[in-house]
Amino acid sequence: MLRLLLLAQHTQPALFGGADGPLGRGYMGHLTGSISAITLTDPAGAQAFACRMLERGVFARRRLRPTDAALRAEPFGNIAFWLDNPSEARNNVAAIARALATRLAALAGQNGQLGLHIRKFARAPISAAVGLSGAVFQLLYAKLSGGYPGAVDLIADASGAWRLCYHGEQMRNAHNRVRLHDARDSLGLPKLAIDFHMNDADFESVLAAHEALDADLRASGLGALRFDAGRAETRAAIASAARDGYHQLGGAAMSADPSAGVVNAQCRAHDVENLWIASSCVFASGGQANPTLTIIALARRLAAALAGRA
Repeated sequence: MLRLLLLAQHTQPALFGGADGPLGRGYMGHLTGSISAITLTDPAGAQAFACRMLERGVFARRRLRPTDAALRAEPFGNIAFWLDNPSEARNNVAAIARALATRLAALAGQNGQLGLHIRKFARAPISAAVGLSGAVFQLLYAKLSGGYPGAVDLIADASGAWRLCYHGEQMRNAHNRVRLHDARDSLGLPKLAIDFHMNDADFESVLAAHEALDADLRASGLGALRFDAGRAETRAAIASAARDGYHQLGGAAMSADPSAGVVNAQCRAHDVENLWIASSCVFASGGQANPTLTIIALARRLAAALAGRA
């Protein structure tokens, strides 16, 4: 969608505020990764955060996220956390087998852990084979259905901790921009040039949210976080993992002000009377959640509005 809008602006340079206008600016993604483990005072409570089937082929899991009041009061953006099995799960060979199968399927042995899993597999081949057969089923399910249920059994590591994963908001930044490239594609149309960076504020936001969660867990007596490294190293790890590319957000933001956005609150383009856009490119902020349901909601609302006009 952004490419079409940029091509329209290329033929009519004053469209959408011109070269210095909002079109293409504020391109966003999400930050995701894992920088800590979580321990719980009641370890049995971890199973409440395992993936569970709601109906055939539909899985869900509980997540932890800040309250609206905390987001207003604290110096961090939207973020969600979930529990997952530790990468090693040293006390459970079936979990190791599942990790081995995942690594083999993804051809992801570059981090030096593949040999370690193979040696542990050999120590208990029967138990490992049971775990491996389950992993094969899950991988085939993922291949055929396009979905992976994740950890249906949460297994702590030897110290009684689980991995804590996060999915966080990237703050909107006008310097993150999508433009037309001088190079052409196979159809002779300009390719896209993308300037995309995550900055210190994004990394600090993720770290501050973890620290707030750790403080709340300790204050309530429910548990604690165990960070993988010191604060500076942890912040660097967040930056290293911040390589988005699967959630495309922003670039034609929604705003009542034509100088700040491409569409209005009804998703109608400011400069083209009969153009409406239902896409994640109209997001004025990214939040922490996958964008699919919001895109669907915008599309349904727009469809109803257009049907009413007809």
